[in-house]
Amino acid sequence: MTRNKILSGTVIAAVAAILLTWAPSTAYAGNNAAIVIQSPDSCGYIDQNGNAVFFEGRVLLVANKNHGMIVCQLKDVANTTGQAIHWQGTCFIGDAAAGIAIDGTFKETISQHDNGVTGDMTLKCTGDVVDL
Repeated sequence: MTRNKILSGTVIAAVAAILLTWAPSTAYAGNNAAIVIQSPDSCGYIDQNGNAVFFEGRVLLVANKNHGMIVCQLKDVANTTGQAIHWQGTCFIGDAAAGIAIDGTFKETISQHDNGVTGDMTLKCTGDVVDL
């Protein structure tokens, strides 16, 4: 059984404040070209206790026309709950260099490894591509 949590306004605000910086690109809201940017820049996630945690790790931005997705992943994060952890809520994550943001919803999962103390985190923010 998994435990689902809906984020409180405070935690949503923490996630919404995440600002990512990637190499410049020509993507912007309304552009018909698809872009894929992989970057080792910072990202954030919600830990098992509901705290915002920032790290440097793989960030993937995919944008096509007016829709986009940002994916952050991190291996071996703390999870001592005995089960997978699921968070969801609203997101607004920007790319200052490209001048765009994803305005939508996110889902985050921290899996449970067999060791009972760690898991892998995946956070996906999907939504509309908007100009900053």
